[in-house]
Amino acid sequence: MKTKLFVLITVIIMLFSGCTSRSIDEDNIKEAANAILNSSYVKPILELAYPAPKLTLQNENSVIQYGVNGSLVHDSLGNSTLIHKIAYPYSKKDMEIDSKTDLTTLKFNCPPDRIIERIYKDNKLIKVADITNDTLSMPSHEGLYRIELDCLWTKEDSENMEGKAIYDFEIYYNMPSKFTISSNCVKPGEVVIVHAENIKDSSSISLNTNLFDDEVLFYPEEGGYFGIIPIEGALAPMDYIITIECSEDNIKLEDTVTVPERKYPIQNLQVSSETLSLRSQENIEKNGEDLKSSRDINNSSKTKLWSEPFIEPVKGVITTEYYEIRYTNGNPIPRYHTGIDIAAPYNTPILAANSGKVVLAKEMILTGNTLVIDHGCGLYSTYCHLNSMNFKAGQNIYRGEVLGLMGSTGFSTGSHLHFEMCYNGICLDPEFFYDKDFNYDRL
Repeated sequence: MKTKLFVLITVIIMLFSGCTSRSIDEDNIKEAANAILNSSYVKPILELAYPAPKLTLQNENSVIQYGVNGSLVHDSLGNSTLIHKIAYPYSKKDMEIDSKTDLTTLKFNCPPDRIIERIYKDNKLIKVADITNDTLSMPSHEGLYRIELDCLWTKEDSENMEGKAIYDFEIYYNMPSKFTISSNCVKPGEVVIVHAENIKDSSSISLNTNLFDDEVLFYPEEGGYFGIIPIEGALAPMDYIITIECSEDNIKLEDTVTVPERKYPIQNLQVSSETLSLRSQENIEKNGEDLKSSRDINNSSKTKLWSEPFIEPVKGVITTEYYEIRYTNGNPIPRYHTGIDIAAPYNTPILAANSGKVVLAKEMILTGNTLVIDHGCGLYSTYCHLNSMNFKAGQNIYRGEVLGLMGSTGFSTGSHLHFEMCYNGICLDPEFFYDKDFNYDRL
């Protein structure tokens, strides 16, 4: 107590002796006090009188101790309370946490009454939490994080620590690879999202599944990569196996996905002979080739071009559902409807379901005025039979923008929008995508 009193008297004398030659206001006093507290003369005395409690981080692999060896700054001194700010330089060698499940405990030679933890990533605050079990919070993904511990001592006993210390340091969390899938039960026309977390290189991921014949590509996301497995509308109902491995650390996941039976409605369509004549084999092949080339997964942006959930392009009546079985003019050979038909009055505005880049804006024989948007990562939306189009190929488009007006161009019997969502040549159920960001929402 005598030491503390001596420090207080010393600070007061030095403070006023340095301020007698000018008028004193609150800002001047605070500025002068901070300068004195951190001066080469006073600081050693303060560190002796008010030593910063030693903090030790300990886990299964290492012990890290923080004391007064960091960059110590005294912010204020009053009511026998000293505020320490202690910053430690980052050293990956002795500050690396090797496991997501490896708990890191906090130990103090004088435990504080309250600890508030703040976690920063790339200078952005991502989490604030009260530490109640003397254990550091673990972030979700591998990387370098800045940890700030705001420690408060409120004990009235003068022999114990009273005040506040802020420990500011960095830890590199070295997490093991982790694989998750969005769902273990998906209907035909939906998708399975595979998340590969804490992966340094997508080329180290190996995925095998009988859900889909082609290679599953992976795209970057926060903390790793994600891949899309499209479930074709006619896929047989059964259990399917997904096996994922990482060559970086030999992590392997084998899981089962159940695809239930999905029954589709049947539609008998009657059209005029003039309209039916448009469906020549030549026109079918030409229209199909244009759509296929515009929706080539190899030409899609390798990063997501959208950041919000998908929306309905237009409000109306669904006259033909996804994968509906359609017979035209009594032809015994059915066609499967690869999107949904939404009927509404002529010139009803059609909205972009999400942000992306227009890759096709063209009048075509069967689909009429047709517009295709690349949303990135191999995902495309398609809008057909428009009366007019407001965009050209190569233009960027944003979620909710009016891309054109509803019409009945091409092979059509009335005002409607034929809307498709496609991935890697597989047409999916558009209604599945509404109100979902199927990357970050984890479905």
